[in-house]
Amino acid sequence: MVTVKGSFAQPAFIADCSVPCSFLRLSATWDNESETTTNNFTPLGSADHMVAGVSYNRTLMLGMKIKLLFMSLDNRPLSVTNVRTYVP
Repeated sequence: MVTVKGSFAQPAFIADCSVPCSFLRLSATWDNESETTTNNFTPLGSADHMVAGVSYNRTLMLGMKIKLLFMSLDNRPLSVTNVRTYVP
């Protein structure tokens, strides 16, 4: 879960994966409203699939909470670490 601490136009996030993975889905909540899932993004990833992420195609506002969902590409248990902002 990422909490937005300012306004960001077209933000991107990446994360390290313990096994080959890909970005699956992004959902957002704002001011304790219900969760919304969006398809307004571009997936990102490294050639070896050990880093995956997303470039979100709209502005995120202060206080939004973003959930990033990743999936294992080989059905092994997945651990995601080091989620960080990224400039594509």
